Amino acid sequence: MAVSPDTAAPRRPGRPRSVDRDADLRSAAIDAARSLLIAGGGAALSMEGLARALGVRAPSLYHHFPGGRDEMILAVGDHYSRLDGAAIAAIAAGPGSPIERLGAVARHFAGPARHHPYHTLTEQRETLKPAAQAELQRLFAERVETPLLHLVREGQDAGLFRPIDAELGVRVFLTLVLRLNEFEASVDQRTALPDFIVSLLVEGLGTAAAQA
Repeated sequence: MAVSPDTAAPRRPGRPRSVDRDADLRSAAIDAARSLLIAGGGAALSMEGLARALGVRAPSLYHHFPGGRDEMILAVGDHYSRLDGAAIAAIAAGPGSPIERLGAVARHFAGPARHHPYHTLTEQRETLKPAAQAELQRLFAERVETPLLHLVREGQDAGLFRPIDAELGVRVFLTLVLRLNEFEASVDQRTALPDFIVSLLVEGLGTAAAQA
């Protein structure tokens, strides 16, 4: 016997199913785009290729990313700069000397399962429209670089680091730590890499008091 609308089980309150599906597809698209960027670089990421990876039609992706590839790249940058920026900020504001905290940031990026799309995104920045280029740079600068900049300046104020260009020091540090998983190294060497990179940086930044 058919169930009348009056006797049908009431639907539990919450977001409409279409909203959940949209959120799920957007999240899956960002994860898949990250994987494509890491595996094949910027050339591997297109809206059509991403749709194939997800098993959907490309027009459904344009519903979420009307700006196409540029907006997709920005979404990846926004997501991962938010996650890692929060982790870096917590480490930078935590206990320990500036040198110890730099080591903790490097170890944050050193796990074998951790792969970050920042360098590929940076390399692709020149292929973006000017507004998208500026937004991607803003995301990285505000969320990833700024906490480290405060940390390096704290070390300078404490007399541990020389008064060099702190922004340049931060970018060199990030260039190295974000490529940790690309180094060909033994297990022991890979374990030692974060502290090794910090020691190189400190020897470049450090005053005689810091190195004593």
